[in-house]
Amino acid sequence: MPIFKQCRIDVSGIEWFQLEPFRVPNRLGGKDHVTIDGGVLDGDRLRAAYAADLPQRAWAYWFFLRESNSFIHIVARNAALEWL
Repeated sequence: MPIFKQCRIDVSGIEWFQLEPFRVPNRLGGKDHVTIDGGVLDGDRLRAAYAADLPQRAWAYWFFLRESNSFIHIVARNAALEWL
């Protein structure tokens, strides 16, 4: 049984999106996948990244891209996950 599974995430109703610069350049070149971790963006971490109050019915999440050693922060209203 695999520990990691491939998926696709479709996000809509984006209120805010932040992509950190890649800290390890050229590690994504030629790869057909990346390793991503994620979690709810809340508390101090949310306040540090997103200065405003969350819009009604919006959620905040962080993703960490291992190969680039960088974060994606997102505030949006809708998301759909599909396991591949």
